[in-house]
Amino acid sequence: MFSSGLEESAWLVNFSPRHRRRLYKMAFGMSRKQLQNIRNVQSFLEQACDFGAHSPRIIQHVNPDVFYDQPHLNRIFKKVTGFAPVEYFEASSILQDNLMSASYNENKNR
Repeated sequence: MFSSGLEESAWLVNFSPRHRRRLYKMAFGMSRKQLQNIRNVQSFLEQACDFGAHSPRIIQHVNPDVFYDQPHLNRIFKKVTGFAPVEYFEASSILQDNLMSASYNENKNR
């Protein structure tokens, strides 16, 4: 269904938007937008951010090509993880490891 980077493959473009939504739901159990949101949150988490400080500055680590601004990041982050970004970094590392396992196990050579 996808080429690299979650771009739709050429054969999928021929279907109507409604049928594509059905195919996404059938194959992944979620919409393309939800998949993209997960990917965007993972790209944010892959950054080497220093959130050990008492009052972290998340705005310095927001990629404007992915998130419009920090409130956009906060809203999507909370939808995906159930936590605000600051709450997430204060939470147990087990939660962080589980959420990031998919991105670390991805084959980057595709």
